[in-house]
Amino acid sequence: MTKENNVIYYDVVGVGNAIVDVLAKVGDLFLSERNLPKGQMKLLEAADAGQIYADIVPEREVPGGSAANTVAGIASLGGAPAFIGKVHDDELGQEFTRDIGSSGVDFFTQPLKEGPMTGRSIVLVTPDAMRSMFTYLGANKHLSVEDIDENIIKASLITYIEGYILDYQMPIGGTPTLLLVKDDSIYDKNSEDYIYGIPDPDKQYKETKKEELFNPGKCDLVAFDEGH
Repeated sequence: MTKENNVIYYDVVGVGNAIVDVLAKVGDLFLSERNLPKGQMKLLEAADAGQIYADIVPEREVPGGSAANTVAGIASLGGAPAFIGKVHDDELGQEFTRDIGSSGVDFFTQPLKEGPMTGRSIVLVTPDAMRSMFTYLGANKHLSVEDIDENIIKASLITYIEGYILDYQMPIGGTPTLLLVKDDSIYDKNSEDYIYGIPDPDKQYKETKKEELFNPGKCDLVAFDEGH
């Protein structure tokens, strides 16, 4: 955060999945024995993610997630970012909180005390340097409207919404669209810009009402991955 005339503000606040990237080297046999698709990204349930995690020897565990990576990059360039996302108060959740904080990003979202464990993306690298990613969203699905700190949104020049959170309905607080703005009164067109980062525009467009996603009154820029 930055202080100017005793007023705290942020350049960017990111809202998205709090993921710990778990990197490990494996052989092709490891994948084939478990019927894991090579070179792809697959979403997993808790039991499958836990089993893979138990079977590997992690080489690195680092905080990840689209919006989290974006604001960490902004911090590395000297910017003042914040992040809103959900972890569990478990070992990986505590690691995520420590590491994103040490990178210069303010992260104040309260962790889950019970329920799903912290989300993780298990990245398995085979000898041919191909990555296969297996992601468990976990606690991220419990990010709720109540977790969106209005003071942080108001204090941010830009609010960046990760498109991946449009993939699922939040069990608490309604649809992901409600995460954009809890209350229209906190949206000030003169001081805030809203950006959606969409990783898979074809899929997201079909699953989201276009008038909600591309509403010019709520969103100033929709950013797609290169190649889309």
